[in-house]
Amino acid sequence: MYYRHVVSKRTFANIDSHIWEKLYTWAKKRHPSKTNGWIYRKYFSKVGKNKHVFTDKETGTYIEKIAYIPIKRHVLLKNNHRVYDKNPDTQEYWRKREYTNAFSQIYSVRMRRLYKRQQGKCSYCKELMTKEQIENSELHAHHMLPRSLGGTEDYSNLRLLHNECHRKLHANYLGKK
Repeated sequence: MYYRHVVSKRTFANIDSHIWEKLYTWAKKRHPSKTNGWIYRKYFSKVGKNKHVFTDKETGTYIEKIAYIPIKRHVLLKNNHRVYDKNPDTQEYWRKREYTNAFSQIYSVRMRRLYKRQQGKCSYCKELMTKEQIENSELHAHHMLPRSLGGTEDYSNLRLLHNECHRKLHANYLGKK
């Protein structure tokens, strides 16, 4: 994640390719009498859009491709906007900028993907999630199958909910209405 601010897609893709070649060579040496297809089925699988992903079939864990790290470009500062300036326009500029930075840090890639996947709607009440709710950290990621029962962190097991909807959902589970 350190390099997410740098335009490195081509470099990341080259690294992914190199890692894949090394893993495939390792698998070929480990099973010299097996066919390429067998080796591919044993160690590699399709995960989402990724076709050649080194996967542990037993646990479902896999090596994430670094080329898919979202690149977040730095936002240039506007001229004449100093941090400690008392001008209301400057203060508003810094407030908005702070909100944008806080949103991208607090609501990680996972939260943004869930937000987009749900088209900005709470999966419990079906109402839109507002900017104020995002600013005030009033959204939660809910595990459909709890982790204590074997649930995973995969997107298919997560839903983005309002805090109040999350409480209601858990209250319903516990029989408290």
